[in-house]
Amino acid sequence: MAEPRELPSQDELRRRFTYNEVTGELVSNKTGNPVGWKTSVGYIRCDLGTRKNRCQPLIHRVIWKWMTGDDPDVTINHINEQKDDNTWDNLELATNSEQQIKQSRRIHPRRNIDEPWPGYYRVRIKRNGKSHLVGYYYDLLEAQQARDEWLNHY
Repeated sequence: MAEPRELPSQDELRRRFTYNEVTGELVSNKTGNPVGWKTSVGYIRCDLGTRKNRCQPLIHRVIWKWMTGDDPDVTINHINEQKDDNTWDNLELATNSEQQIKQSRRIHPRRNIDEPWPGYYRVRIKRNGKSHLVGYYYDLLEAQQARDEWLNHY
């Protein structure tokens, strides 16, 4: 992963933008409009550079520097996992390993559950290189509950 560029100073950012901690919007002082666009993966980027010196950082990094004056040297985590929620209470610094631990604890609603036939849900969990068949269920909610119980028990 490429090193993020150093952002403009806090004074320069405050001269160019106003940040609303409650809504998470970064607004251009020049136009009065919110800045940035949503990327294909859900984060918001903004344009800080010129045509010759392009700089399009993630907006939560700009907000961090706008608020603290520090260029974040680690990643910024969105606490509620909403990548476009840049309210100040939703942002925290996190190392890459902390981010990976948080991601591994998330359980997708269909994780370890497949539908081999229409209307039948199979729960299979792989642990220590072995596949464990938990069971077959007619209802997705039942399959999710069985999966969660198995994961909590073993």
